[in-house]
Amino acid sequence: MKFATLCLWLLSAFHAWAAPLPSATEDSEECEPPAAVIRSPESVIRVGYTPFGLMIDERLMLNSLKSTLTPEKLGHPVTFRQYSAHDLAKAVRAGEVDIVFSESPFYQALISEGLRSVTTFVCDVQPDPNRNDGTAVIVRSDSLAKTFEDLRGKKLTAVSRDTFSGYLYAIRELVQRKLGDPDHFFSKQTFVADRTQSDVNEHVFNDVVGGKSDVGFLPLCALEEMSRRDPSILSKVRVVEERLTDTVTDCRHSTPLYPALTLSVTPRISASMSKAITMDLLMLPKGENGFMWSVASDFQSANNVLKDLQLGPYEYLRQTGLKRIWQEYRSAIITALLLILALIAHGARSQWLVKKRETELKASIGLQLAQREKMERLQKVGAVGQISGLVAHELRQPLSAISLYAEGLEEMVRNDAIGKKEMLDILHSMTTDAARASDIVERVRQYAKQKAELKPISVREAFDKADEMVTHFGIGNVPTHVSAFEDSTVLVNPLDLQLVFGNLIKNAKEAAAQQTDESPQLLVKAQVMEGFICIELEDNGPPLSDRELAGLNEVVTSAKPDGLGLGLSISRNIVEGVGGNIVFKRRFRNTGLRTCVKLPVSVGTVRPLGD
Repeated sequence: MKFATLCLWLLSAFHAWAAPLPSATEDSEECEPPAAVIRSPESVIRVGYTPFGLMIDERLMLNSLKSTLTPEKLGHPVTFRQYSAHDLAKAVRAGEVDIVFSESPFYQALISEGLRSVTTFVCDVQPDPNRNDGTAVIVRSDSLAKTFEDLRGKKLTAVSRDTFSGYLYAIRELVQRKLGDPDHFFSKQTFVADRTQSDVNEHVFNDVVGGKSDVGFLPLCALEEMSRRDPSILSKVRVVEERLTDTVTDCRHSTPLYPALTLSVTPRISASMSKAITMDLLMLPKGENGFMWSVASDFQSANNVLKDLQLGPYEYLRQTGLKRIWQEYRSAIITALLLILALIAHGARSQWLVKKRETELKASIGLQLAQREKMERLQKVGAVGQISGLVAHELRQPLSAISLYAEGLEEMVRNDAIGKKEMLDILHSMTTDAARASDIVERVRQYAKQKAELKPISVREAFDKADEMVTHFGIGNVPTHVSAFEDSTVLVNPLDLQLVFGNLIKNAKEAAAQQTDESPQLLVKAQVMEGFICIELEDNGPPLSDRELAGLNEVVTSAKPDGLGLGLSISRNIVEGVGGNIVFKRRFRNTGLRTCVKLPVSVGTVRPLGD
């Protein structure tokens, strides 16, 4: 049963091979090719190929192609034409050929023109379709040259400047070894492709053996092909840097191996015709020397040859200046320009945001300054209002004295009981008191207009004046008890310090007057420590809640229904302005308030004073 099945499969395969290839104009039920690639029966399919490196390759491969790509199988007339590599590239670009048979780097160079590989060849000595082409670099057997470096300045004979296996593969080795400009590496280069001879490879060999050249480049297996006719030639030459470890092929070579001759089609060949050509060639049986068609899968090595030699799509690398830089780094330059534009845009946006934020901050700072100035004016007005009590108290004495002097003088003049000298003394006293009153008024006016002048002043003296002023207010008849007062001098405006003490004494006495459990009182003591004097005022007023105690440290606060809260704020600003502070705490019995005014000492202390 299995044998019968095998026979049927072989019979169907034979019929498939023997049948003519489908024409591009025939209807296909499976897949109809696009209209753009359908040809008329009269159109010609043009096959272009480059010269073969070996005569046997030309005989085997070209005959195989001509027997397969026939008008009967393709349904169109078929022409074959040999081109030089340069002319074939021009024909492909001009659309003058439809099928191309060339070396693999040539095909790789024209992929951008639409070429697509179909098949390549293999044989018994070159079985790998990805690695079956290269170059053997030969010198005379008695030559001292053993490396590519030793070939510098020698005379070279090669097949053609355009062939890869006969020239360019070996030149790439010079480039990779960085041995300088290949065009000037050899002292002389001779090419024999245009000479009339049955085998140009033999001409290269004869030039080297005969001494006309020092070095020769031969395509892969050319040396072995000649040795079949004359085995003695292998003893006459030596392969430079022979790759003995490469066991892919039995042919001697000096370069890496690359994909061999490749059959490719242009976009003018329909998909169905390309498929039929591929299948027909792959179905052919092995020929002479094991020749058969296969498919190469890796052309990267061929592409690397083009890049190193700056050929095909890499020709721009030969250019110099800005054009080459643009061609080579176009993507990077465009990316960099886009990044620069993005950075410029980001910088412009950031600058705009900074200016916007700066404008907003200036407006906010201006508003804060305006509010602060307004607050300072409000505090100054409040301070002046509170100072008015001090002023009234101080003005009372000089004004009362002036009034008494005036009444006494009037009485004495009326009774003729005064002389000239006594009158002048009384008038002088009145003038002195009037000047004192004017000075007090001027001090208040200046205080309201600008920053007050700082002067050394006794803390005890300022406190006593403030306490005397508050006593005239008659606040609940709350006495002031001074237990110990270590006096000191501080640098402050006299009116400011009196205002601070006046506010704190007044608040303490008003708080003490509100409680009914014990006699209201205000306890005062002062002590100098570490360059500061601390004046403590302790009242026995009602207990304070946590919120009320915390509110004493706010900028503007008042526990009084009709208060503006300016008193403590003004006092705090005055004390902090000279480097001190005010601290509020509960008394040890959790009733009343203990206030500590801390001021920096200006001059040494005075002896302690008691009640």
